[in-house]
Amino acid sequence: MGNSRGILTVWNKEKFRCVKQIVGNMYIGVIGEFYSKNNVDPIHVAIFNVYSSCDFNEKVSLWKELVNIKLGEECKKWCLLGDFNAMRKISERRGQNYRGSTATREVYMV
Repeated sequence: MGNSRGILTVWNKEKFRCVKQIVGNMYIGVIGEFYSKNNVDPIHVAIFNVYSSCDFNEKVSLWKELVNIKLGEECKKWCLLGDFNAMRKISERRGQNYRGSTATREVYMV
């Protein structure tokens, strides 16, 4: 994706056991069990590594897809991380037309 041409998600097998992988055009998701030091009562968690497009309509599509995945999974604890290509204020703008806070508008569009 982007200049790097890919997303990489890695984990420590002693701390996290992957149960399911979900791969989309702009994300890699892993759902599994996170183990604490005593390895008792693992925490069921979903971790999604996201690389969002700069295009607003593609961003909205990405958020809708992620919401639909979340609604279809039993896992209650989620972590979304990555590059969302969102601007909170005009001073963050470089090379794109600024049309307000994309981060806020994306959430309202979903």
